[in-house]
Amino acid sequence: MTKHHVKLLSSRKSDNWQTPPDFYNKLDQEFNFDFDPCPFKHDLDKWNGLEINWKKRNFINPPYSNVKVWIEKALKEIEKNNAEVCVFLVNANTDTKWFHDYIYNKHEIRFIKGRLKFINSSVKKNSPNMRPSMLIILKKIKMENDYYKIKIGDLVAFIIKVFTLGQGKRISKWIANKLGYEDCGCDDRQKALNNIKIKRW
Repeated sequence: MTKHHVKLLSSRKSDNWQTPPDFYNKLDQEFNFDFDPCPFKHDLDKWNGLEINWKKRNFINPPYSNVKVWIEKALKEIEKNNAEVCVFLVNANTDTKWFHDYIYNKHEIRFIKGRLKFINSSVKKNSPNMRPSMLIILKKIKMENDYYKIKIGDLVAFIIKVFTLGQGKRISKWIANKLGYEDCGCDDRQKALNNIKIKRW
């Protein structure tokens, strides 16, 4: 690696490096990306990825001088249901606070074998990154404890059974037949209601 590389990688200019196209294309085949909130050489006067809504399937090669704010932004986008998946390409800095606060034992991590050759227009020959890289895959994590364990359909059926002295289905079928329907659809409605989840406050 040349002195010019070292100077770039140790400065703020190191934020402006492009993901190797062949590496990105392989990821795109797997994740089918539809948005990049911090594209290479993007004009921030047009829009800032930290200030806008993201799309469903995002690829992020963030400025390495401040990875934390991009991780936090991705988690917020997922929480707001704007994003389904956010794939980060970052240095494998597993000793950082943000890694342990937001990633470790919480999200999928893939360590990349070898060193990636990032692209910078001011460098004639692209050399391998000084640090190893990793992928961080952020997805919506649905926890069972986030929802009340109650089946609304069964509850409604029980209440109707009590108030009709056990004749709820019979009455519903009688009404349905009078209205010209072959079946009251009670079982289907009960199943549909059971699929509704009530989130805890």
